[in-house]
Amino acid sequence: KQVEDYTYNGLRVITLDKTSQPIDKPQKRKIENRRVMAMFILRDNIRKNVADTIKWFNENDVDIRVISGDNVKTVSYIAKQCGIKNANKILDMSALRDADRETFRHKVLTHQIYGRVTPDQKAEIVDVLQAEGHIVGMTGDGVNDVISLKKADCSIALGSGAPATKNISNFILVDDDFNHMKDAVLQGRGVINNVQRSSSLFVMK
Repeated sequence: KQVEDYTYNGLRVITLDKTSQPIDKPQKRKIENRRVMAMFILRDNIRKNVADTIKWFNENDVDIRVISGDNVKTVSYIAKQCGIKNANKILDMSALRDADRETFRHKVLTHQIYGRVTPDQKAEIVDVLQAEGHIVGMTGDGVNDVISLKKADCSIALGSGAPATKNISNFILVDDDFNHMKDAVLQGRGVINNVQRSSSLFVMK
């Protein structure tokens, strides 16, 4: 109950637990008789210009989806603070680990915020969106983002991110400032508009 209250308010919770059971292979079996000794509560600081950037994207027909390995309630709270549309449409991806393709596709398309996402699921989300005709831009900073960045139509890495993500990305935000994404989109649209104008001129000729 305590942890839920924290996550609903956009906080991350790490617990320090004690158990008498040997934990030589914790990934293979459930750890019984655990007792919580301490909770560490962390809060993400939202950058000042993020809300303006999100607002600009909303006004320019760019659909934003948040993919995170964190608790989906925490991610949803932060997304709301940033002004992301449909931040209440949340999906805990851990419940879809064994889902069939159609169920996975339906869930992805009807939700906006994804939490507890594995690296493979990130790539599958990109696949689903591309299959629906979307041009997908993906941002990431960790090694666990490499697969999905490779699949995306446009991959954007953070300057402070892992070398692997920077090596395979189309763009690198050197100062980690998402506000520059607006400039990238405007430049891209400018190029496309110029190509269209030139093409129509040649057709007339």
